[in-house]
Amino acid sequence: AHSWSIGEVPHSLASRGLSLVVGAGHSVRIIDVVNGDHHAAGMPASVGAIARVGGGLAVGSGRQVFLFGSLSGEATDVLEIGATVHALFHWPETDTLVVGTDAGSL
Repeated sequence: AHSWSIGEVPHSLASRGLSLVVGAGHSVRIIDVVNGDHHAAGMPASVGAIARVGGGLAVGSGRQVFLFGSLSGEATDVLEIGATVHALFHWPETDTLVVGTDAGSL
């Protein structure tokens, strides 16, 4: 068993290869589960959800969804959502990103 101290309560998790992606507070942390190295990327609001999308990630932060083409680098797109994002699910068969919000909508 492994344990990593991230200093904040994790609210969302995703994996990509041998990396664990953790949404905690106003950041996304990427942990290499083999050697324990990790780094963080700041987000404008609390991270409410993370989903793998192909080779990249979707990160729900506040009322926005940030799309990243890889685990490093800048967001390739930002979607403005009309309510706070609490859940994300990528449906690969239809390449659809489902967004759950505090307005009770998907």
